[in-house]
Parts: sequence; structure tokens; C-alpha cells
Amino acid sequence: MKKKYRLHYYGFTLVELMVVVAILGVLSVLVMIRFGNLKKKAQEASTKGNLSILRSCVIIYYAKNETQYPASLTAGLITENMDRLPITTLYGHPDRNGEITAVDDSNSIAGWVYPDISSTDNGKVWVNCTHTDIVGEVISSW
Repeated sequence: MKKKYRLHYYGFTLVELMVVVAILGVLSVLVMIRFGNLKKKAQEASTKGNLSILRSCVIIYYAKNETQYPASLTAGLITENMDRLPITTLYGHPDRNGEITAVDDSNSIAGWVYPDISSTDNGKVWVNCTHTDIVGEVISSW
């Protein structure tokens, strides 16, 4: 009687390994699509929060100073309510915290627009950026 020898092969075949690699590739692409805009969303949320702080400080100044808006953000607000202007952190822009009195191009070093006393928009604050945010809204219209 002949002895039968059985050979045992342990491990995975090349096809099985290729299927696993393909599945991992598809999953990584889905993750990148899903979480790719998180940095942009976080920067927009930070800038919106800083904008709310500035607007609140303008309202507080207005209430304290007998219905008169500050002449500028740096002159009126920094001395009373904050030690410096907050920074605008927007995707694709350098961080900016300056102030201008009229709408400027998006390459300006100023991050905030605060119209002067002669303007009809006096007392309003907005971001100096003409790009659109995640949802397609112009950032300066926040």
C-alpha cells in the first residue's frame, strides 16, 4: 500500500491579497471625499465665531457710549473689550487680523471690514473676502 502525502499550503493567494488591497483603496477614497473639507469647515467656523465676537463688541460699545459706534475697530474696541483684533483664518488665505474701512480686494492684509463714520454701513463688521464658503455663500456676506 502506498502512503499518500498531503502537502499543506498556508497563507493567502495573490488574488485574495489583491481583493483586500482594492477594498482598502476604495475605502480610503471614500474617507478622503467625506473628510476632505473638514479643515476648510473648521477655519470657516473659527472666522464666523470671531466675526460674532467683533459684532458683539461693537454692540456693547454702542450701548456704553450713548448710541455712538466706535470710530474704528482698533481704536474703539481694543481698549475696552479686547486686547487685539481676532484673526480671520480662511482656507487659501494667510491669517489676517487688520482692519480696513472699505471693501478691498481679497489680497489685502486686512481681515475685517469696518466702514468709517460717514458710511451708511457704520457699525457693521464683515470679513474681507470675496470667495465662497463650503455652501456657496460669499464670505463677505456672512
